[in-house]
Amino acid sequence: MPYDANGNALKVGDPVVITGRIATFAPSENYSNVKIELDLPQPPDQAKTSVFINTRQLMLAGKEFNPAHAPHAAVPESKPPKPPEPEDEPEETEEKPAEKPVEPQPSEPAKEKALVEH
Repeated sequence: MPYDANGNALKVGDPVVITGRIATFAPSENYSNVKIELDLPQPPDQAKTSVFINTRQLMLAGKEFNPAHAPHAAVPESKPPKPPEPEDEPEETEEKPAEKPVEPQPSEPAKEKALVEH
C-alpha cells in the first residue's frame, strides 16, 4: 500500500496536496505554464524535483477555490469520491470434453484384400 509524506495510506481517488514554489513561467495569451519546484525531496536520494503545470490547474496557497474566477473548472467535490468500478471479469467458458482421435479407416480395396487373406 502506498503512503503519503505523513504516513497516511493512499488509495485511488484520494484528494492530495502537492506543495512547491513557482520557479519559472512560460506565458501565452490566455494562460501560462509554470515549473514548480517541489518542497519535499524525492526518496531515496533526497533529490529536489519539479513538475510542470498549467496555471489554471493550481491555486495560490492560502486561497479558497472561487468558481467565479474559474468558469472553465468544475467545483471540487466535498464528498469522498466513488470507489472505482470493478473490472469486467472474463466470461466463464464451458469446457468441452476432449474428442477421441479418429483412427484412419482402411480403403475399400484394402478391406477386401484383408477378407480374402483370412
